[in-house]
Amino acid sequence: MTQRELKKKGLEIMKLPAEQASAILDGRPLEERLEILMSLPAGRQRLDLILMSAKPAELVQAMPPEDFILTVKAIGEVDSLALFEMSTDQQTTYMSDLETWVQNGLDLGRLAFINELLFQCDDKRLLRWIRSLDFEVLVLTFERTVLPVEKEARDTLPERLANRIFTPDGYHYLLARLGTDIDLVKKFINFIYANDQPMFMAVMGNLGTLPLAEIEELALKWRNGRLADRGWPDLDEANEVYQPHSAKDVDTSGQLPYGPDNPPRYPLERHYGGKLLSAGLMNLEDPSRVAGQLANLINRVIVADGMLPTEIESMELAATRVKGRIEIGLAVLGARDGNSAAGILSKIALLTIFQVAQTEILKRTNRACQLTDLSAADLIGMLESGLAEVLSALMARRQKVHQRGALVSREFNELADLSLVDGELDLIEASLTLANALGLTTDKLPVKFPAGWVPDTLEGLSLNTWLTTAFARERLKIENYHTPLPFEELGVLFESLPGEQPSTRELLLNWAKSYIDQDIPGLARLAQDLADMLYELRTKDPGALDPRFIEGLWLQTR
Repeated sequence: MTQRELKKKGLEIMKLPAEQASAILDGRPLEERLEILMSLPAGRQRLDLILMSAKPAELVQAMPPEDFILTVKAIGEVDSLALFEMSTDQQTTYMSDLETWVQNGLDLGRLAFINELLFQCDDKRLLRWIRSLDFEVLVLTFERTVLPVEKEARDTLPERLANRIFTPDGYHYLLARLGTDIDLVKKFINFIYANDQPMFMAVMGNLGTLPLAEIEELALKWRNGRLADRGWPDLDEANEVYQPHSAKDVDTSGQLPYGPDNPPRYPLERHYGGKLLSAGLMNLEDPSRVAGQLANLINRVIVADGMLPTEIESMELAATRVKGRIEIGLAVLGARDGNSAAGILSKIALLTIFQVAQTEILKRTNRACQLTDLSAADLIGMLESGLAEVLSALMARRQKVHQRGALVSREFNELADLSLVDGELDLIEASLTLANALGLTTDKLPVKFPAGWVPDTLEGLSLNTWLTTAFARERLKIENYHTPLPFEELGVLFESLPGEQPSTRELLLNWAKSYIDQDIPGLARLAQDLADMLYELRTKDPGALDPRFIEGLWLQTR
């Protein structure tokens, strides 16, 4: 069944009475039940379907660790106690590995939060969780939360410290360090002693035997090894994703191997993918073969960009970036439909496809950087609204697309975004090149505009308005492009212009070309924009115009 059919089946089952829903759901093979579960959005619906089953633990434990965490995060940890109760050690350990390490250091506050969640499960599940922790993590927890003290020393301690002493066994006396929650510390350590005395004695025997940095380094080594097994890269490997790879250098002669068993499902969720990627996945015999690759790329982006690995926002942002670049890379490599996309997906690694797209994006970034060197920064700031943001988005650490009129920049999603950016860069290049050819510079403008100039400040003067004014002054044989056009000259200007808009555009284009020797693609579009502004004014009675409300010309009223 397709993803849509599976989701429909899952929603149909959830509408049935509990007993009937359980019979239908549990009558299917585990793999099919898991596929139905994974087709539902991460969140409450998944939990509801799980609880309809007569064998819910079997279904929970079949979930890939990545999807388990995503489901928990979507529901909320506190509301996911039923999932924690039925979870596997691999699922909770994976969550702990991602959640409790910050900048290569163990965060005991985050570990304590997970401990508290598991304390609300039954004792067997809690004990299984504690036994699944690395021994070094337990030693670090003891070292950083308690200090062994001699029984006889209790009476010599200040009252505020004496009140923080407890003993699990009447022999070992432990002082809960200041800054720790003594009730949580006592509960954790007393539970370990009550349920696994050999573990308690082993931890106590190791206190003070090794430097804490050495213990933490060893614990980090085990953690990083487990994450590497799940496709998590180190920082150097993660940064490879943003390295360029030219399309002409891609090797298409091989055949990719199949992915790991029980790969994560979340990278395959359709709402992340573009048309080519989605169609390509549907035309693969086994779409899950690329799920591991997608997860690896998402993980690389999360690590390279320093995102919080278990936050839904991090996964969604990284997945959107990955799938947008895969979409672009497929198109650059020649994919036009599902069949051709599937052929590329089966022969070329997703990392390479991502890098091909990154190469194309970096070409636009390099061009944006060159344009900022073409003119002074003040002319960049005078570009039409949104164009300066186009340059900023391309030159950001992680390049994005900025569409004029949008409040924020967005991720690259498809090949058309490259064309969109190219058109904006063409227009910027034409504007700046013409301005430079005319010698326009803010250095020749007064710091404070004289009275009667409209716009009356440099901030209100756009480059297009300045260019149109320069054309008007030349048209009327009035020198000095660094001053406005006298308002009384409007009528003369309008009489000198053609009556048809296309003719005005052609006039402006020829004027611009008279200053620029090279062929610049954006010049025709710039001429069109300037002509539109002039033609709009041309249709109005000059005597009825108020200079305060005229757009497209820089005017002087007196």
